[in-house]
Amino acid sequence: MALDTLTLKELQQKRQSVKNHLANIKGPEAEVVKTELDDVEDMIRIRQDSSRLQRATPAEALLRTAPENGNPPEKIYFFLKQNTGQAVCDDCVARETGVDLATVNTIAGTLALFPAEFRRMAMRCSRDCSHLEKVCTQARQV
Repeated sequence: MALDTLTLKELQQKRQSVKNHLANIKGPEAEVVKTELDDVEDMIRIRQDSSRLQRATPAEALLRTAPENGNPPEKIYFFLKQNTGQAVCDDCVARETGVDLATVNTIAGTLALFPAEFRRMAMRCSRDCSHLEKVCTQARQV
């Protein structure tokens, strides 16, 4: 039976069966069974990841697929969303995303136009870069 047709529960049972079989054999046959065990465990991981993505809200699913080398708006959006609840000043956003300060300021100001998701105001940066209040952007829990 092909592994991709099995449910997660069936895969877990198959893994236990293969482990039990592996415990009773040695030599070249054991190598073949180890390969089968690796295949089963890979398929279990795929099923579990798929299950998590299906349960995720659209925003959570989007964050899991964040581009590492995206354009500046994507980098800033994903950085703030991954740090939801933390107020981060433009200087720290620029430093941590590699986007220049003027661009961060423009994009953060634009994100603040969506008050259900972001707020932008004078507050202390969560990164402890300053003891002064600075203009910070904070992604809200949606």
